[in-house]
Amino acid sequence: MSASLHPDQPLPELESSALLQPEATHFRSGPFQVGGTLRVDDATYIQRQADEDLFQCLRRGDLCYGFNSRQMGKSSLMVRVKYRLSQAGCRCMALDLTSIGTEDITAGQWYKGLCAQLWLGFELGAYSQFRAWWSSHQGEAYLLKLAICLRLVLQAYPLQPIVILVDEIDSVLALNFGVDDFFALIRYAYNQRAVEADFQRLTFALFGVATPSDLIRDRTRTPFNIGHALSLEGFSLAEAQPLAAVLGLPPDLAQAILAAILHWTAGQPFLTQKLCRLVWQQSQSPASLNLDSESALDWVSQLVRQRLIHHWATQDDPEHLRTIRDRLLRDPNQTGGILALYQRILAAEGEPAPAVLAASPDLADLLLSG
Repeated sequence: MSASLHPDQPLPELESSALLQPEATHFRSGPFQVGGTLRVDDATYIQRQADEDLFQCLRRGDLCYGFNSRQMGKSSLMVRVKYRLSQAGCRCMALDLTSIGTEDITAGQWYKGLCAQLWLGFELGAYSQFRAWWSSHQGEAYLLKLAICLRLVLQAYPLQPIVILVDEIDSVLALNFGVDDFFALIRYAYNQRAVEADFQRLTFALFGVATPSDLIRDRTRTPFNIGHALSLEGFSLAEAQPLAAVLGLPPDLAQAILAAILHWTAGQPFLTQKLCRLVWQQSQSPASLNLDSESALDWVSQLVRQRLIHHWATQDDPEHLRTIRDRLLRDPNQTGGILALYQRILAAEGEPAPAVLAASPDLADLLLSG
């Protein structure tokens, strides 16, 4: 990595007088989308090693889980792999747990919401038919109803692999009842493969901002010790080439600008898209980009300071940095340890001794903060 630039380091005057023009926020700003889930055909989607790893693991029938900080592209990855798996003959469904709700919801309502989404997502019938089915199992345990619903899905598609992609899995942490049984059911589905061939066609992938121990602590029931943890890293320069192609700049300058952007963002998807959008807006006025490849890093550095760092809280739209701040400060009992670890990492210039990280109970929380 190139030497980092301190935010207060003075910069040479650049001729790009439009650098500090207000950002337009009322439209998508050309090809770049900042925040949210990208469409499956979005030209700015960046394929990473995680794309291929997830696709191949799910095709083999492996349980996969991608737990990472917010705005790392998990939902966009899920949409893309769902499309690829469908093209390969799998029957897929994406299940967003936030759509079921968390506040003042009962266990019965939560499990009913899960079953309803599976019923409708896999086209088992109309909602009125689902309500009749649910009522016909009155008095049975909620988990048993979910297990029966999964069997109905397998019966409906006897010749296809079934993949259920569960997003925002960390929303279960806000429920006022435990869901260990839900995760134990996922493990049961994998264990059942040894005695029921149909279950060999059922595969799950879970995505969210959590650690396995946050979600279920009983290691005898957890599915995570039989699953594949997905590694989701920032974009490399080679991977991010589709972004250079839509910056609206001459090829050599686009490469230099993209390298400068990644110098600051380390390929973090949200910040990379946001900086690309700012550059693209500048490129719409030819007079505002009177620079060459050698001055690209200085120019991008000034853009970062003026539009991201200075008065950062008022410019954090869509919200990202404030989300990180709030997660770091959410538990006063942990904040001191997390920030102390962060300070040690900064003092070591990003390369702390492995022993420092291994010994820290706060590492997972620091990573999940983003």
